[in-house]
Amino acid sequence: MNNNLNHHHIALEMDKVLLRLSSFASSELGREECKNLSYLKQREQIKYELKLVDLARKIIDNTQQTLPLNEIADVDKIFKQNRLTVDEILELAELLKAARLCKNFISKNEGCDELIEISKNLYTDKAFEDEIFSVFDSELNVKDDASNELKSLRTAYKARKENLKDEINKLLSNHSFVENLQDIVVSTREQRPVFQVKASCKNKVSGIVHDVSSTNLTYFIEPASLVPLSNKLRQIEIEIQAEIDRILAYLSKKFKTIYSELKQNQDILVRLDVIFARAKYSIHLKGVAAEISENKILDIQKMRHPLLVELKEDVTANDFQLGIDYNCLLITGSNTGGKTVSLKAIGLSILMSYLGIPIIASSAKIPFYRNIYVDIDDNQSIQDSLSTFSAHITNINQILKQSDANSLILIDELISGTDPKEAQAISLAILDQIKKIGSIFIVTTHFDDIKNY
Repeated sequence: MNNNLNHHHIALEMDKVLLRLSSFASSELGREECKNLSYLKQREQIKYELKLVDLARKIIDNTQQTLPLNEIADVDKIFKQNRLTVDEILELAELLKAARLCKNFISKNEGCDELIEISKNLYTDKAFEDEIFSVFDSELNVKDDASNELKSLRTAYKARKENLKDEINKLLSNHSFVENLQDIVVSTREQRPVFQVKASCKNKVSGIVHDVSSTNLTYFIEPASLVPLSNKLRQIEIEIQAEIDRILAYLSKKFKTIYSELKQNQDILVRLDVIFARAKYSIHLKGVAAEISENKILDIQKMRHPLLVELKEDVTANDFQLGIDYNCLLITGSNTGGKTVSLKAIGLSILMSYLGIPIIASSAKIPFYRNIYVDIDDNQSIQDSLSTFSAHITNINQILKQSDANSLILIDELISGTDPKEAQAISLAILDQIKKIGSIFIVTTHFDDIKNY
């Protein structure tokens, strides 16, 4: 089975089913993984995945809770930078937290050994996790007590800030100083306090001129008495930023030492997210896990189309059986869409099972087909200027070349787009060839000759 969706799978609208499945995942990485699920290549793999989904479903049913997971950090994307940002550090901390919570959540459920076996490889470090969350406040600022040095610097900064404020107030209470001002509002230039001094009085105020108004009537001057205080504040600000950088560098370095563990956590959590997404989708659809049979028997009872049930409540359920007394199923009826829906539902039920997704049925036995080939009229793309008829012939010809006794062939409206008599003759020849190959096949038609055949 091809690992990626090919045009046969897309003709069945498997891409739409996977898109719907992805909506049940908790994380963006989980949603992407759902949309790009690979078909399982061995019967035992399919059985194992379906069992994992069944266990996840039991956990949800028994606890009325799902996996305690939101987003999953993209570790490789984060570690592209040498120095991690605050957001990235917290993303990785959340990854550690999610690993711990998911591991604990799954371990509490008895009889879920296979899920416990997966989750036991999640790396946890509660002490480091707590250390990170203790560094930042709710607005993602580094807290004062993140280090003794930072606490000391911020205390000193507050004290110097008060000193500067006192000195400003002293100047504003000095009448001889105030009479030189255009306005008593204190402004800032380059993060330093300045007063709006009248141009005519600029020589009466000792200090540093930082700016002049567009009219040249106002000079923005930092009084000399404030300069050393502002200088000291600036120096402390630089020291504070250096200490914050040191703390972030320390956390970045510590995270880099556990890169492999973080990457493993990402992979395991995405895997668990997908398993639980399939379980939640199964609950939503009231689906069942198919039994992957050891023989060629295909037996699906009370089957319904997974996309159609999302649109309508009264979807008719059908029973299908192949591989016991006969290897061919012919679906006939008027052109109202029912035949195509039934054909697609069979194909989707099989493909969903191969992806470890429960299907909508009361019970199902599904064989392991090496390949599934599809020719459906309403999804035919007409390429290279071929007519609809030619496109059908080209596609069916490829199917006949590639099929074998381990293939399932699904054909909707066997040969259309040409003269009915000619179409019926070609259709009978195609059926004879499929029979000769030994493939299991299901076809829909409204031609009487094919029904009689």
